[in-house]
Amino acid sequence: MSDNTENQSSSYDPNRVTHIRPERPAEVGVINALVMQAFADNPGGDGHQSFMVEKLRDAGQLTFSFVSINEGRPVGHVSVLPVTVTTDQGKTEISDVYAIGPVAVLPDLQDAGQGAALVNHAVGALHGLGAKAVVAYGYEDFFSRFGFTQAEGLEFPAGDSAKLQILNLTEDELTSGTVTYPEAFEAAL
Repeated sequence: MSDNTENQSSSYDPNRVTHIRPERPAEVGVINALVMQAFADNPGGDGHQSFMVEKLRDAGQLTFSFVSINEGRPVGHVSVLPVTVTTDQGKTEISDVYAIGPVAVLPDLQDAGQGAALVNHAVGALHGLGAKAVVAYGYEDFFSRFGFTQAEGLEFPAGDSAKLQILNLTEDELTSGTVTYPEAFEAAL
């Protein structure tokens, strides 16, 4: 999240995130529309991202669901959810691993730092939870800006393992295993 000096300015900047906070129940419809609009022009932007977020929310599988606010309204959204990582042919489960995404920003505000603010806020919240690592699926160029690297030792049977990236948050690096997202995420791929 940005420092408080940003909020002290009285001049209006339509691209500025005034703050990031957890979503509110009354905003669910707005967030679903925001996510749909954000991906409308992207390859694969068929609304499945919005459907996925809605299903994860309904199943209680969102660890965090943050919105960025501009002029009192949500203009960006990020989902954070737990994933299961198993090693030793499924015998050992590694806890405290999460996934980030989708990251959605209204089209007219994309490329203005809104998505970056959301990712940084979510990663900071995961540090606060004591998370070991965070993974992201797809959008490799975007997530690499935050230190995510290809998760070469991780398998993702539900999708293309080459699109899976990881950001280790502790000194104990997660280097191998099988990643399983919640069913609502994997069903939307």
